[in-house]
Amino acid sequence: EVEELGLVRDQLPWPLVVPHVPIYFQFVSHVLLLCLMLAASLIDIDEKIIPDEITVPGTVIGLLLATLVPMSLLPNVTERPRPSVVGDEIQTAAGDHALGSFGAPLWLEPVTAVAPRAWPPEWAELRCWPLLLVAVASYLAWCFALAPRIWRGRRGWRQGLRLIAARVWREYRRPPLSRLVNFGVLAICLLWLLVGPAGRAGLLTALIGLVASGAIVWAVRLSGGWALRREAMGFGDVTLMMMIGTFLGWQACLLLFFIAPFAGLAVGLLQLVLRRDDEIPYGPFLCLAAGVVVVCWADVWKWAAPLFGLGWLVPAVMIVCVVLLGMVLAIWQLIKATLFR
Repeated sequence: EVEELGLVRDQLPWPLVVPHVPIYFQFVSHVLLLCLMLAASLIDIDEKIIPDEITVPGTVIGLLLATLVPMSLLPNVTERPRPSVVGDEIQTAAGDHALGSFGAPLWLEPVTAVAPRAWPPEWAELRCWPLLLVAVASYLAWCFALAPRIWRGRRGWRQGLRLIAARVWREYRRPPLSRLVNFGVLAICLLWLLVGPAGRAGLLTALIGLVASGAIVWAVRLSGGWALRREAMGFGDVTLMMMIGTFLGWQACLLLFFIAPFAGLAVGLLQLVLRRDDEIPYGPFLCLAAGVVVVCWADVWKWAAPLFGLGWLVPAVMIVCVVLLGMVLAIWQLIKATLFR
């Protein structure tokens, strides 16, 4: 990853001089993520649970790394006619700024929340307070995910929502969640004021990665639970995906979520034949897919970048896929009930 520029080299149009300091930070970030995922996977295999004692500190570390060292995020080599807000220039062997195939300067950037598009210059300004509100709201959404919740819908969905809101509000006001909420929001506001444009971009990217990645798994969990009438996926998988999202961003997490089922399907079929057990821990397969995406990032991003350039069409397709998943699982349940009753 460092000496051979494994995540960057295949994104370059030809051999060029890439700044090595950001690459070292990426390596440190990925080693930390690997250790966290390894611990979570082993516990999930053994105990069928992913403890918050791993995902909560891991998420905080990911947020701090993305804020203080934005280049710890996955790399993106791109042409920008204007100076990059968040990137470093790529040079030729002679020390000149390298030009891409379209004649624009080449930059080494982190994969931000809007990649492959450029980070808007107006977002780099300190007075862009709506982005701070998005950052705080994303952090509070993570805290909401950590709060204990039990859905009680016997008296209707409105009463169920009121009970959940009351429970979460009570948890917000007592430790340890109250400390996480208060100190976290304060830290986000202070860092927003103290770090530069690149740091704010890194912080917002990590927080959006946290929420979007967790939302993918959470939506599948709800859709599958509705169709199967049982828990389709543990909530530890949601918090695990949130942690991974702070390190890799939402784009990589979307890709790994579609890769993970292939390994899970092979192991699940083998386990079903040998042990007659149709329940497998899914966390290790999410971690395995994350490792595959990181190792193959240069090739993966060259293929996926044009797709993510479609903008809002990507989340719209995801919503349709989640709805279709629930419908397919519901139909499968009807088929099973008809054939095996």
